[in-house]
Amino acid sequence: MKIHNYPFTTLRGIARPMLWVRLSSLDGKKRSEPILAKIDTGSDACIFPFDVLYDLGHKLRPNEEAMSIGSTTGTGKGYSREVMLDILETLPDGSAGSKVIYNLPKVVVYFVWNNKNQFLLGAKDFLDHFVLTLDYKKRSFSLVP
Repeated sequence: MKIHNYPFTTLRGIARPMLWVRLSSLDGKKRSEPILAKIDTGSDACIFPFDVLYDLGHKLRPNEEAMSIGSTTGTGKGYSREVMLDILETLPDGSAGSKVIYNLPKVVVYFVWNNKNQFLLGAKDFLDHFVLTLDYKKRSFSLVP
């Protein structure tokens, strides 16, 4: 896996450590489109919008109650599921490539209702697999298994 001195992504004038990822059902039959997700050392878990849950073919269980899930933007209701997470290559133009550079075969992701555009890669089930080095001065990061 080569994620060494990887450049930050600048969105709305703010440079952040971000990766292109794709989520898949555990059987690999359904998968999301590539998603640009922020590495968030302040997030306890991986948090994605609820709509992605349906893209993966997950359905809510009868009588399943939503959990309260907090993030830096507030608290929302959502559901957790185990999914597969692929880190994808980033092409020179900044878009997602199709090559998988690292695979996490089982990750718990929280899918939140009122979360339309927040894609967070947090500590549990993501960062706890890696050594993360952030270099804000150079606006780059490294992620080593």
